[in-house]
Amino acid sequence: GVYPDLLKKGSIDLILSKPISRYSIFFQRFSGAMTVTAGSIFYILIFSWVVLSLKFGMWNVRFLYSGALILIFFYNIFSVLALLSMLLKNGVVSLLLTYFIVFILSPIVSAVDRFSVISNKIYRPLISSLDFILPKLSETGIGITNLVMGKEISVYVLAGPFLTGTAVLFISAYIFRKTDF
Repeated sequence: GVYPDLLKKGSIDLILSKPISRYSIFFQRFSGAMTVTAGSIFYILIFSWVVLSLKFGMWNVRFLYSGALILIFFYNIFSVLALLSMLLKNGVVSLLLTYFIVFILSPIVSAVDRFSVISNKIYRPLISSLDFILPKLSETGIGITNLVMGKEISVYVLAGPFLTGTAVLFISAYIFRKTDF
């Protein structure tokens, strides 16, 4: 993992011995992971776009724009992974919990919120808040489809995950800065 490997005893001692701020170390590590992810996403998108366009004779440039939505989704996932890694200091458990949150918990909370399964005045705002905070796999897929088809996409699909990911990322950086190694 990006952060659990960094937090190992020999690795963190070597990195912290350099005259670089902890925020710098944290965000450079995150930026590196996002750069590799962006390269992979756009590599796949560009080559699949060229192959499909040559095959079918349709050059839909909006297909390439979907990479931005995919990148925002991964940004959100990596932010959650960074927070869990800072809290748990275990790569495997952090990754499994991130998958659980993204692929199991988030769709369940979204369905409960969408279909108003819980109408209690105490729990309803909690469910709605969780639905806003958690990464949204289905909304990202719908946003990508709408983008490629030329339909309007909701700002909520872009802004919600980006703002949540940024908040979680800064919380993770703060935890990294305050942790005594």
